[in-house]
Amino acid sequence: MKKLITNLLLTVIIILAVEAALPAGNRVVVAKEAVNIGTLSSKGSTEVRWKEGESDEWAYIQFKAKKDGYVTFTAANLPENAGQLTRGTWLLCNSAKKEISSTDWCGFYVEDNITFAVKRNTTYFFKVKLYGSNGLIINYEYKSITDKSGNKKANAYKLKKKKSVPGLLMAGENKADWYMITLTQKQVLKITFTTKSYRGIQMDVFDKKGKKIDGPSVFQPTGANEKVTVTSKKKLSKGTYYVKVYCLKGAKACGYYSLSWK
Repeated sequence: MKKLITNLLLTVIIILAVEAALPAGNRVVVAKEAVNIGTLSSKGSTEVRWKEGESDEWAYIQFKAKKDGYVTFTAANLPENAGQLTRGTWLLCNSAKKEISSTDWCGFYVEDNITFAVKRNTTYFFKVKLYGSNGLIINYEYKSITDKSGNKKANAYKLKKKKSVPGLLMAGENKADWYMITLTQKQVLKITFTTKSYRGIQMDVFDKKGKKIDGPSVFQPTGANEKVTVTSKKKLSKGTYYVKVYCLKGAKACGYYSLSWK
């Protein structure tokens, strides 16, 4: 009997040790609980399953970012639910689980995704709930970004012609990014945007005196290699101009973008 009990205890200890050694991203999230996938440095995945009768409960995925950057969460069906329409909602919360983004729908036969800009060493919770399904797979991909923008017109970052720069509009922050453009001759101004954002990004152009020239122009989330080019309505005089980039009105969080001009 003692030998049997000893063997059982050893088995339990081994199982617990193996579970503890599993990478956080491979653990299963159970509704009402939170799994910590640690500090993001690249990409990974987490399986989310709901217990019977608890499919209307929120599940939380806790994470930090190694550096300022953006994270894209992609949802996919569990293998046993392949081909089924899965619907749900998801959003981002701060370290106190307070919502810092608007709630967005996720509905998919295949993959659906959402992107947020995040600050280094800051705790976030990605919150998800499904309807009529027992679970899903959350894939996540993180990329660090160096944001050179100014936080106000007075210290706007000078954009060089035909040079693309990346920018971040952080989740939970209601701030704008500022850039300065210098035209050496009268010309039509073309600004090219690439975005990975939540609920879109807006842009305005001002002259040196603060008069709005164009805007707002709205840039909805696009594919990784898609670009949107906005052209001024007329030729602009030689001089200094300012570009203000900010979140779409009503959105609590945006994401990543890059811009250039010519």
